[in-house]
Amino acid sequence: MTPDYYEGKETIDKQEGVAELLIARGVSVARAFDAATALKYVERAGEKDGESAEKDLGKAADYLHRAIFGMWPWEADR
Repeated sequence: MTPDYYEGKETIDKQEGVAELLIARGVSVARAFDAATALKYVERAGEKDGESAEKDLGKAADYLHRAIFGMWPWEADR
């Protein structure tokens, strides 16, 4: 069952498309997955009960950081 905040958005199809595109361009599977996961948080920003748009956008930024640098933002501070 698809949660309401993803209803009608075809988020999983979009995530798979982004991941496949990036992998075809030579991006590792792990980094492609992280970039595609960022899309999920951008699409649902502000629509999930109890989650602000800013919180979801922050999660998207974290996943993009991991896709780019291979680590979470807080790991870079260590």
